[in-house]
Amino acid sequence: MNKKLLEVQEIRFRYNSAFALKDLSFELTAGEMIAIIGPNGSGKSTLLKCVSGLFQPEQGNITLAGKNIFDYTARERARRVAVVPQETALAFDLTVAEAVLMGRQPHLKPFQRETPADVAKVEAALEQTGIRSLSQRSVPTLSGGERQRMLIARALAQEPQLLILDEPTSQLDITYQGEILGLLQRLNSHCQVAALVAIHDLNLAVQYFDRFILLAQGRILAQGRAAEVVTDENLRQAYASRAVEIIVNRHPVHQRPFVTVYPKQQQAFEPSGRKKGAVE
Repeated sequence: MNKKLLEVQEIRFRYNSAFALKDLSFELTAGEMIAIIGPNGSGKSTLLKCVSGLFQPEQGNITLAGKNIFDYTARERARRVAVVPQETALAFDLTVAEAVLMGRQPHLKPFQRETPADVAKVEAALEQTGIRSLSQRSVPTLSGGERQRMLIARALAQEPQLLILDEPTSQLDITYQGEILGLLQRLNSHCQVAALVAIHDLNLAVQYFDRFILLAQGRILAQGRAAEVVTDENLRQAYASRAVEIIVNRHPVHQRPFVTVYPKQQQAFEPSGRKKGAVE
């Protein structure tokens, strides 16, 4: 049985007077992948920032490998947790290899240059993410999918126990989306790196993740396997809308939940079929 890696206990966080997270609790074991789902503004990104140590909750505890995450120094935390944000701007025109090498900084002393062992870690990360052939390419010339792979390679170069990704498939076409999540799945399986991933595309997520946490208004509405969390009732409650209807069925191929969203009837009709209020 895998050991508990991350434990989040009753955390609360707010921006000014408005709570963004309210009494959240969950656990993540070593080598596990969890998808964080929920509507915009439900607290997904805020939760990831708390777990990564960027934001400190006003209440509750976050424990990583048996130690409060805020008792680690920033350097110690970066050796255990790697973050791939939604957007990353690099201040210099670096090659892919140079950008990935930045992931070794938490393992170097101040002003220490990288060693052959560090270079070997970078080469391994490039190989694992399938971008070794791009190592000398300039980062600004990369496509969206290539850049995302580069960011994941940089995170892997940190040799983390936990990988945190915020919307890793946003702004990517459908083939790159599948490639990125397939890559995460392989890294999780082969390298036993745990992953906590915020993602919007539910139909994509159910194909790659086994555990889900559904957030709504800063609280956990449901958590568990896809079939337990991605349900009609849960999604209608989380994504309450007057404009669209949500239906969850079984996909004919993989038999996991499949979400269909369609517009609700916008205009009332009289029994005769004539639009109400229509001019004759």
